[in-house]
Amino acid sequence: MQRYLSSGRVGLVAAALVSCLGWTTAAGQTQSVSAEPASQAAASGAAVTITLVYNVGGADATLTGLGVRLHWNSTRLTFAGLTETLGQGLVAQDTACRDDRTTNFDQDAATDCFALIAWASRSGDWPGTLPKPLLAARFTSRLAAGQNTRVQLSAGANPAGYGFAATPAAVYGPGLDSDGDGVPDAQDNCPHTRNPDQADANEDGIGDACEAGDFCWECLPNRGGWRAILGR
Repeated sequence: MQRYLSSGRVGLVAAALVSCLGWTTAAGQTQSVSAEPASQAAASGAAVTITLVYNVGGADATLTGLGVRLHWNSTRLTFAGLTETLGQGLVAQDTACRDDRTTNFDQDAATDCFALIAWASRSGDWPGTLPKPLLAARFTSRLAAGQNTRVQLSAGANPAGYGFAATPAAVYGPGLDSDGDGVPDAQDNCPHTRNPDQADANEDGIGDACEAGDFCWECLPNRGGWRAILGR
């Protein structure tokens, strides 16, 4: 059974960061963090590693830091810790699950745990270069065949005038993967053409890699996108 730690200390840390550095959640320029790889398959008991990579609009590598929350579903993934964490300006790093069932910072009801990691620089020289790997999050899969889960991200605090954009990571249990891209056919928006990023620019349920033709027969059993149904 998952034991949840109090979120109170995390709230105090975030409040201290905002007070100390004048951070805010106001939008303007955007700090982005992507969870990589975008998708991977992991049978129950298999190790899962997700790397967080930081970038920022305008390529400004001289900011005051970032607070980011890493979210997961503890019934699908067992948290094994954080490694390779960027040491520059590191001021907070959780080592266990914080209860997110009530706070729901990532707006995803499926996740029940989060860990807060934060960096701060009074001199405004963080992180120095871009893009910047922030850490490697390690889990053990608890996924059965046909199950899937997402590792989500949310912002704890941002420099004044900066918003936050996150790219989550998907983890799939064992299943047929015809194109070998790490996404089982049952969840793949282009099951016979390799597209591990599952890019779908027009959000019609058909992966961009399958958009070249006039009719995406292979998408019908899995996505039923309106373009597939109407034949574009």
